[in-house]
Amino acid sequence: MYDGGNNMFEWVISTSLLIVIVMVLRQLLKDRIQPWVRYALWLVVLARLLVPFQFGEFDFSMMNGVEQLPVVQEIDSMRNVDQIAHMDDGSVEGYDLSGLSADTPQIVARNKTDQEFQKMETSLKLRNLFAAVWKAGMLLMAAVFLAGNGQFHAKLVRTRRLLSMENMACPVYVTESIETPCLFGFFKPIIYVTPEVAADSRTLRYAVEHEMSHYRQKDPLWSLLRGICLIMQWFNPLVWAAAVLSKNDCELACDAATIRRLGEEERADYGRTLIEMTRPGRNVLLINATTMTGSRHALKERIEMIAKKPKMAVCTLIVVILVAAAAVLVTFTGAKNDGFYQWLQSVELTDKTSVTVGQRSDDENIRLWVPLYEESDREALMIIIRKISEDQIRKGTVTTEEQGCSLSMYDFDLNEENDSQFSVVRSADFYVLTSGEVYVVFDTATNKELGSKRKSWIIDSPALTAFIIGKAGGQKTDFQNRLRSVMADVKADDFEEISTLWYADREEIADALNRAAGEESTSRLAVGTDLYWFVSINLKDRPEDTVGGLHRYLRLQCGLKENLVEITCYEGASFEKMYLMDEALYNLVRHSRDYEEIVDPEAYEKFADILVPQMEFHLNSMSEAN
Repeated sequence: MYDGGNNMFEWVISTSLLIVIVMVLRQLLKDRIQPWVRYALWLVVLARLLVPFQFGEFDFSMMNGVEQLPVVQEIDSMRNVDQIAHMDDGSVEGYDLSGLSADTPQIVARNKTDQEFQKMETSLKLRNLFAAVWKAGMLLMAAVFLAGNGQFHAKLVRTRRLLSMENMACPVYVTESIETPCLFGFFKPIIYVTPEVAADSRTLRYAVEHEMSHYRQKDPLWSLLRGICLIMQWFNPLVWAAAVLSKNDCELACDAATIRRLGEEERADYGRTLIEMTRPGRNVLLINATTMTGSRHALKERIEMIAKKPKMAVCTLIVVILVAAAAVLVTFTGAKNDGFYQWLQSVELTDKTSVTVGQRSDDENIRLWVPLYEESDREALMIIIRKISEDQIRKGTVTTEEQGCSLSMYDFDLNEENDSQFSVVRSADFYVLTSGEVYVVFDTATNKELGSKRKSWIIDSPALTAFIIGKAGGQKTDFQNRLRSVMADVKADDFEEISTLWYADREEIADALNRAAGEESTSRLAVGTDLYWFVSINLKDRPEDTVGGLHRYLRLQCGLKENLVEITCYEGASFEKMYLMDEALYNLVRHSRDYEEIVDPEAYEKFADILVPQMEFHLNSMSEAN
């Protein structure tokens, strides 16, 4: 129905604000507006509760202010993220397990410390916990709602007997199972009265007229919808308060409608009879019946309304309508996000900006990225971007299956002491969709800088689409041959640094790469495979091995899938990747961190019953993941 992420947060906040507005309005004007107007105001709240999303984007939306709150921005940074991982370069990669595979991560943060990462991880766990508790609460509330109404209906059916009355739109029954008259039924409402009410013709007449007012107002339907709202936002005390007040206003409107049909001469008699029939007690909000129970304050308010005969001026009605309309505009609409368009108008490609084009390989289901070096290409891209108008942009989210050719912009911050180290300041990815439009995604840090809550837009620009497709297609190469040539050319003394390779020397790695480059055992079954062990190799500075001053490095990874090795060559922001089935290379990576442990036999014997099951559990979990 609705996810437990940011959209839900916005829904709860906007609903709560709308409830407060209606509460204040009804309190300020309670003696100046007709009861039916007070009751009608709750329809706006009902609509907000039943429609958990925003309509459009406007400057006057309340979400413009809400989204500036630090807590909201923190929640937004984890939008659509189900799992996070702290990478070696300080970035945090987030994965949408429902739609994205682990080899296409979303960068959710840059340069995070371990403490900051732990905070993000805790926030993610709390969000997931809340989502689970919310859904469990809804199921419990729905069960209580259905069981309560089912039991109430069964009790009425067992004890009721038909009361003969002429010209009735719905049947009337007498039962001893209730304390006050009521109207009950989801689809075919029935009036129920007590034996005491049925024995007095005047009281019976007033009770039936009162319940017929509920029938004409479609109150059983509104009561059902009120119950659904309580189920959906069972955790929100303002929704419960709104349910109580709306039920009280329902009775006020019903009293006023009943008096209009009875006539002003019977107003006093109806009021006295109402006092006799009504019983003090709390409102039973999850039972779909219009029972004559309520708090002493609610009963007092009903008697005062009957006695005072409130009148409403036309200007008061106009004020109420205008305030209600304004409340709808600020709570039903989303925040105005013009940061993306402003970025399009101000973006510049500097010497620190890497621009690459990519095209998905049908054979391997991976993407080859190739840098755009020519200054004329970069200038042409800027001209196209600047000509995009605001009406060509809309928000949207698409699946990876719809994404074809792509273009990426990465701004780098080079380390002055060691220019082989760099970090991405911000990034933007442009994907051509199967529809011909362009899908744009920012990293979270850039998105916050732009003051925008969304991370993705869709641009309808034929010129931009043609540019990306043309450049990606024109620069497509045989990525396997290029990567194999890098592997074949690697020498042990080319290695500037090898991380995590503790127990295999450079010669062994170089020889394994050289030999694997000449083999044809490429695997096409690696998509979705979990990789646990890796070796990262920085290559020494050679003019032909650098891209815009950014060095190349190799990353070798493997998992529990025997002999399968993922090999990636990074050249600045671009990379080429393939999977090989190679036993020797697999064993080098798989056991790169192995070292000989000295085990105390007595200690192992003592704790074997604990250690062995834990090791088997972890190995089984890793095997199942693959």
